[in-house]
Amino acid sequence: MVPLGPRLRGRRRPPTPTVDVAALLHERLVAAAARCYPATARRFHQTGEVQLGFCLDATGGLARAEVRHPSGVPSLDAATLECVLPEAVPFPHAAAGQCFDVPVRFGLK
Repeated sequence: MVPLGPRLRGRRRPPTPTVDVAALLHERLVAAAARCYPATARRFHQTGEVQLGFCLDATGGLARAEVRHPSGVPSLDAATLECVLPEAVPFPHAAAGQCFDVPVRFGLK
């Protein structure tokens, strides 16, 4: 028999890492915002930040969503609800049943 790794006899297993829900949501929303940047806003160098509020149901599905504070650029506000949020799914299971208020930033590099 060939050993497959270090022995764990008499040792504790390493702790299971906890899920940082906020970091996962941020990562997914940033990636979705980059994919969903409206072409006209990009062409006219329009940037902004949309404050998005949303709640997930017990299964992690989207229960409600709203723009809490608009960016001042209607196409960015619309893209947040119509594209960014749907593109960010699936949400982590640990986020189920929670509500979030997050900024969605649209900026040019």
